[in-house]
Amino acid sequence: MLPVAPEEKMNICKWWLARGFALLPVQPNKKYLVEGYGAHKKKIVTSAEAQAMIEKYPLANLAVLGHGGTTIIDFDIPKVYADWKEHHAEI
Repeated sequence: MLPVAPEEKMNICKWWLARGFALLPVQPNKKYLVEGYGAHKKKIVTSAEAQAMIEKYPLANLAVLGHGGTTIIDFDIPKVYADWKEHHAEI
């Protein structure tokens, strides 16, 4: 997967943060969090923190930290998402 430009990554961060979600940086091409981050550790909750994370870990991916019973589904293949969405239009 190609890296996301810093400006685009910041826009993605702002979108999630504006909806009340926290973010966690994930090691590039892995499912492991960057050391020191986690649900009960450090998390990104402001745009300033997001900007600092992007500058410090430019290749990190983002994980969205759900809250209040929220379920977040990660689709890596657009076709799989399109099929899922077709069968779950009410969501």
